[in-house]
Amino acid sequence: MFNLNENNQFLISNAPTDMRVGVNAMCGKVRQAGGDPTDGKVYVFVGKTRKVMKLLHWERGGYVMYYPKSVIRDFLVQKVRL
Repeated sequence: MFNLNENNQFLISNAPTDMRVGVNAMCGKVRQAGGDPTDGKVYVFVGKTRKVMKLLHWERGGYVMYYPKSVIRDFLVQKVRL
């Protein structure tokens, strides 16, 4: 079941991400940064143009990748080290 709410911890990548990659590559990026993609946190990746983002989240049963399409011109992303 898809479940994102205010109780989730969100971590935002500070570097632009190639949005063509899938779940395995996103998990690899989390691991390279010293994280664990199965820890229940939501990992947020933003594209170079800041018009597209992907959210990676582990839920019971597997990974969920959210891929919202932006209606906003640009995402305002504060630099947070992931």
